[in-house]
Amino acid sequence: DTRDRAAGAYGRALELVNEDLQVNPNDAWTLSEKAYLQAMLETGDARKHIEDALEYEPADVDVQYAAAQVYQVLGDTDRALELLAQAAGSGTPRRIIQADPIFQPLRDDPRFVALTAQRP
Repeated sequence: DTRDRAAGAYGRALELVNEDLQVNPNDAWTLSEKAYLQAMLETGDARKHIEDALEYEPADVDVQYAAAQVYQVLGDTDRALELLAQAAGSGTPRRIIQADPIFQPLRDDPRFVALTAQRP
C-alpha cells in the first residue's frame, strides 16, 4: 500500500534526521526537517521542533517555508499563511508555493490567492 510505503520512508528519514541532530542539535534546517517528518507521520512534537528551528534561524527562507508546510499539515492555516508570506517576501518563488501539494487546500482561500498572485 502506498500509504504504508510513504510512512516507512518518512520513518527512515526521521531516523537519519535524528542521527544528524545528535551531531548538532541546534541546526535549524535539520530541526525543520524533523518537524516536517513528524507532522507527516503524526508523531512527536512537530510544533516544538519547528518553533525551535524558527528561533535559531528566523530569517532563513528555507526554514520559513518548511515551517509553513509543517503548520499547514498540522492544520494551523493562519500560521502557515503567515510563514508563507515571510518566505515569499524572502525570495521563495510564488510558483513554487502555488505548485506545492501541501497547500492545495488553500487554493480558494483569498489570502493564499493574494499571496501567490503574480506581481508586475
